[in-house]
Amino acid sequence: MTIYSLCYKTSMKNFRISILGFILISNLSCTSGDTPLMIASQHGHVKAVEVLVECNSNVDLQNKDGRTALMEASSRGHAYVVDKLLECSANVDLQNRWGKTALIFASLNRHADVVDTLLAKGANVDLQNINGQTALIYAAENGHADVVEKLLFKNANVDLQDCSDQTALMYASWDGHADVVEKLLFKNANVDLQDYSGKTALMYAAENGHGEVVELLKNASEGDLHSKSKRRCVKKSH
Repeated sequence: MTIYSLCYKTSMKNFRISILGFILISNLSCTSGDTPLMIASQHGHVKAVEVLVECNSNVDLQNKDGRTALMEASSRGHAYVVDKLLECSANVDLQNRWGKTALIFASLNRHADVVDTLLAKGANVDLQNINGQTALIYAAENGHADVVEKLLFKNANVDLQDCSDQTALMYASWDGHADVVEKLLFKNANVDLQDYSGKTALMYAAENGHGEVVELLKNASEGDLHSKSKRRCVKKSH
């Protein structure tokens, strides 16, 4: 039996005894570049992870795609594994070959408790992948309103644009996620920003027939216009 098959096992009864013979090779990887710690983290095997880190497994090793054990656990929502890896000083902001971080994976897959943990450990909320997308953009696009709220509470840049000049508001509007749009607007998301093709969030919502979102954006835009008009009037009165 290899160390890899041990990591796949759900029963950890004799794991500690079996692992002793593999201490020196605990950082070896298979053809994909996955280490025993990555495999155990993927499957949420807390006991295996504990033993492996005790054997000095490198928590920040990356496989051929640049993924780490923390990314694997975060992507699958294994909160206890995430906690353990962070206790062992796993680098919370490492990026894979496409620029994704543990926070992006957790936000994309709506693992709100993991998002909380990563943010508490100082995860950079505005790191962008190679396409310029952030955790907020992924959460907004997929309609994860609870995650969006957590990211905004940590001051995520609401108007950050990706490589196509699209914002979280545009993605949420395109897919009709009214609850997300409302949260973004509450944080003063710019409704007038345009992407590479000149489209705004309102145009995307209208194109896809999302009436509720259209109304939210229209009201936000009108409110902004009224606010600007009032400011101009105040200046003139002086």
